[in-house]
Amino acid sequence: MSHNPRREPGLRPDEVARVAASLVRETPAPAENRRWRDLFELACWISERAAMSKRVILSPPTAHIVAHQLSKCHEKPTRDEVALMICRRGEGGRCDDPCYECRGKANIVVAAYGCRLDGPRQK
Repeated sequence: MSHNPRREPGLRPDEVARVAASLVRETPAPAENRRWRDLFELACWISERAAMSKRVILSPPTAHIVAHQLSKCHEKPTRDEVALMICRRGEGGRCDDPCYECRGKANIVVAAYGCRLDGPRQK
């Protein structure tokens, strides 16, 4: 029997709220004996191991840092959400779909600051 049985993908909204409330928002301190200098090096190491189909086993402090960074990335808006924030086409205010010009501006913003890769948030 596997120690990691298959489960349905994703979390229910109440589970997401519970996990988000339990996350510590302050930046965790890395372990003293770590093998990586910065987050970019850690990301490269994890990526290389995944590309070779090898496991990545993280120490608890490193896993905490990775979870913290992943939760920060999830808080960022998508490109279309940024475009809708800055879009002012028409007299009635904001558009339902972002216009071409505002998508271009949003591309510049997300290139500089990053964005979430999944679809828009459900309302």
